[in-house]
Amino acid sequence: MAYVRSVESSPTGSAAGAWRGHLASVVVLLAWDAAPGLFPARAHDTLAAFPLAMIAFAYLVYQAAHRPARLEVVKAVLLAIAFLFWAANQFWPDLKQATLFNDIAIGCLFWTCF
Repeated sequence: MAYVRSVESSPTGSAAGAWRGHLASVVVLLAWDAAPGLFPARAHDTLAAFPLAMIAFAYLVYQAAHRPARLEVVKAVLLAIAFLFWAANQFWPDLKQATLFNDIAIGCLFWTCF
C-alpha cells in the first residue's frame, strides 16, 4: 500500500495524469476529424494547437526533472520552441506569418537532430 501512495505522489504519477489529458485532447481532435459539424467554427485551430503546446511544456518539465547535460537542455528548448511555433501555425493558420511559424518549427526540429 505504501508503494501505491508513493507512486501516486511521485512525478511519474502526475505525469501519467498529464498524459491522460494529452490523450483526451488528441481524441477530441480526432473526433473533430470524424464529425466537424459537431464543433464550433474554427474549433480545429484550437484543438490542433493545444496538444502541440502541451507537448512543448511537458517536455521542458520532463527535462527539468531529469537535469540533463547542457547540450541536451539546448536541444530540449529548441524542441519546445519547435512545438510552440507549430502550435502557433495551427492556431493562427490565416496569419501571413503562419508559414514563417511553420518554417521556424521545421528549422528548430532540424537543429535538434545534431
